[in-house]
Amino acid sequence: MKIKILIVDDHPFTRAGIRSILEDEKAIQIIGEASDGEEAIRMAIEKSPDVIIMDITMPKVSGISATQQILKKNPDIKIIALSIHSGHNFVKKMLDGGALGYLLKDEIPEELIRAIEKVSKGDIFLSSGITRTALDKDKNHPDYSVLRSKLVRPPIMDYYLSRNRITDQLEQNINRSLTLVSAGAGFGKSTTISLWLEQTQRLHAWVSLGDEHNDLRVFLLYMVTALDQIHPGSMSKSEKVIKNDPLPTFKELTILLFNDLCNIDQNLILVLDDFHKINDKNILRFLDEWLQYPPPCVHLSLITRRDPSLGIETLRLKGQITEIRMSDLSFTDHEIAMFFNQSINIDLSDSQVQKLYKKTEGWIIALRLVSMIIKSSEDINKVLNKLDGGLKLISNYLISEVLSQLPENLRKSMVKSSLLDKFCEDLLNELGIDALEFIEWLKNSNLFIIPLDTEGKWYRYHPLFQILLKDQLSEYYSQDEIETLQLKVDHWFKNSEFSKEFLDDETAEKDTTRLDRTFEKPTRKQKDMLNVFTKKELDVLNCIALGMRNQEIADKLFNSEETIKKHINNMFQKMYVHNRLSLVNRAKEEGIIQ
Repeated sequence: MKIKILIVDDHPFTRAGIRSILEDEKAIQIIGEASDGEEAIRMAIEKSPDVIIMDITMPKVSGISATQQILKKNPDIKIIALSIHSGHNFVKKMLDGGALGYLLKDEIPEELIRAIEKVSKGDIFLSSGITRTALDKDKNHPDYSVLRSKLVRPPIMDYYLSRNRITDQLEQNINRSLTLVSAGAGFGKSTTISLWLEQTQRLHAWVSLGDEHNDLRVFLLYMVTALDQIHPGSMSKSEKVIKNDPLPTFKELTILLFNDLCNIDQNLILVLDDFHKINDKNILRFLDEWLQYPPPCVHLSLITRRDPSLGIETLRLKGQITEIRMSDLSFTDHEIAMFFNQSINIDLSDSQVQKLYKKTEGWIIALRLVSMIIKSSEDINKVLNKLDGGLKLISNYLISEVLSQLPENLRKSMVKSSLLDKFCEDLLNELGIDALEFIEWLKNSNLFIIPLDTEGKWYRYHPLFQILLKDQLSEYYSQDEIETLQLKVDHWFKNSEFSKEFLDDETAEKDTTRLDRTFEKPTRKQKDMLNVFTKKELDVLNCIALGMRNQEIADKLFNSEETIKKHINNMFQKMYVHNRLSLVNRAKEEGIIQ
């Protein structure tokens, strides 16, 4: 009976490479491919594969989370992790999640077949690179480092509107155990808290959370490091214990942490931003205990898109929580009028203000975009007449209007830069953008740009603004152009020393697992290698590199599938390889694929 395989990876090239290795194996049947964790969960339930080959970092749902959810629904499925990272943290999370195998991508195809055979029988399989690197070196010498940029609060821009009605409420209720700021994207949650911290007399620490913080040790290390920055030495005992292997029991750890927290004798505020990304039960349990017995001088503030699984109702009954919600963050009529007067020096009539509020519901992102496309109070009526539909439709209309008013070079640069979750001058230059001028223009135009460090090297867009820009990509670039741009980004992240100062393991995993092509001009030797293949073979090779199957290539090139197979076999012989993945890798090494 054949072993049924589901391939899960967000890169079509990788999926095609795995398929090319497995499709000739008589004992194996490939029953499907998934491009992200969410699709993997659905297909695993529908198709019940024997073995899933699972990438780790993918859109929507990570491989770690997908593994846990799949095995919860069907514990008989066997899962093999496939990653470029041999770090102990990645390996531990996948194995703890229930995976039976772990391979490095640069070790396939040599060990993949063997891994499937062993794992399908219920045995554990770790590739030689994992056994050697992760379980020995990393375990004995763990690297518990903190990305300092995640401890920097968002700076206050000149154009920000003072939110005194909210910041006064926060300051007046500072003696309560918790401040909870909960609302959707684009309502100014982080900005409002940053405005408060700018005004308060209290010391404050900030942690921007991500998926990588769903680990008690990592979460606590960031927390104590942030506190130690403003109150040096206060958390030294806790930090030492957190970095030791193994961690003490949960009870011992919390006693030590709370004792250190209670020894802080200065009033301060600890802000945990993007808390909606945290779902680890031990972290939630730790904060539940914090809120039951809060340290006297440390006020906790959580910023989130949804309410956390904490004892919020109990805190309400005790009067120990300050809640700032969407209705509080939405601009009032008065604030809308003030915003337009302060940002673009236009006085709106009462009726215009009321219509704007009704159309946008006081949503700050939409109001900001409106302010960018009107030149006078008369323009506002034209814009208001076009603001129909839900907030998503409204925001898409507004962003297209904003872009239409820019010079073509700036318009294309903005859309192009939306491919970057974070950017610096060097990276923008790689995409053909005049970085120095572009960043200066973004800052002067107040275009949702957020500095990520105090030196002004790295920046990012507001996440929702980046999404709106990305939605415009297909209007300015073809799919091939978008893919080429993304490959340039990946190439830069993989090879630039400058990028490493701003990447953690999660980012590195995401940004270096795509196709690795070079974009330098071919050398004489490389030009000679191009003559190895016929034009038709080069066309087939490029299709293979894009992850296309034989039938898809045949349809695209108007040939039969048999003819495509002959071209592929000819290339195998010319390059002394035996599968599609090795063919593409060899072609890259020789500079044939550019």
